[in-house]
Amino acid sequence: MPLTLAAALTAAQIAAPFQIAQMKTSQPARESRQSAPAPAEAEEEAPASSPTFGYKNNLGAQFSTISGSGICYRSWLSDGFGFSVAGIPFQTTDGDKQSGFVNFGGQVMKSFYEGPMARLYALAGAGTGIFFDSNRQDTNVSAGLGADYVMAPKVLLTAAIGYSQATQNRRNENKVSTSFEPGYTFGVFFTF
Repeated sequence: MPLTLAAALTAAQIAAPFQIAQMKTSQPARESRQSAPAPAEAEEEAPASSPTFGYKNNLGAQFSTISGSGICYRSWLSDGFGFSVAGIPFQTTDGDKQSGFVNFGGQVMKSFYEGPMARLYALAGAGTGIFFDSNRQDTNVSAGLGADYVMAPKVLLTAAIGYSQATQNRRNENKVSTSFEPGYTFGVFFTF
């Protein structure tokens, strides 16, 4: 280790006179560079608190009893408000029998904390699911709290909890039931 330190000091001592001479000859050039206009990069907006949260659009998949399951698109506006829409269709046909489901929904969000690794927000959402084989439709209206966590650059893990008013309509039985129950969301999103 002392040999390496001595070699570094010797190299610095040898280079020092050349650097001083170079500084004296290039001083006018440096002054003209300082008066030049700033590059275009300086005119761009200041970065967000997190590089991942700086992107306004999210595309991913979620499972949610609050605001619909399936492929989901979310957008965050500059004032901390955001919205999302989600949905997935699935259908099979076996002769005359049709089975499957359609699920879709959406939510509005208002961010109240954004740090380097997490964002917290309040939400209000609604969703519906139609099940062909049981001739049933489930609908819910919810309110809750959500969080986005940065898993990797441009990748978010999202979770939310809330409370829902759920309505189940069994069309073939002519029966409607309403309940109040907890709701949740889990999802993974890519930002762009």
